[in-house]
Amino acid sequence: MVLELTDLAGPGVTGVSLRVRAGEIVGLAGLVGAGRSELARLVHGAADRTGGSATLHGAAAIPGHPAGAIAAGIALIPESRKDEGLCLGRPVRENASLASLTHLSRLGIVRRRTEGRPRP
Repeated sequence: MVLELTDLAGPGVTGVSLRVRAGEIVGLAGLVGAGRSELARLVHGAADRTGGSATLHGAAAIPGHPAGAIAAGIALIPESRKDEGLCLGRPVRENASLASLTHLSRLGIVRRRTEGRPRP
């Protein structure tokens, strides 16, 4: 099992159980307010879990923050990328490098020379 959720609960989500095997593609569907976006945020660590458990490749999953989720290989594409995934007042280059800031910065300062280079 790649991802297993058991009775997962958090803001807007209660009692979700799900098993995902290697190679499977999972889609979340439902009406507005049904909890699909909240579940995605919960799995990504962008919302606090209040109950249940989750495992990723057999190990405890769902870190308490998105940086830990990214390190574990869990990514989140927000439902509204314009509202939640972009800094509209910033240049395209800066928006494109947001997900790689840990590799592009030292002591919290982005090294501009490495920002435009492809990552190895």
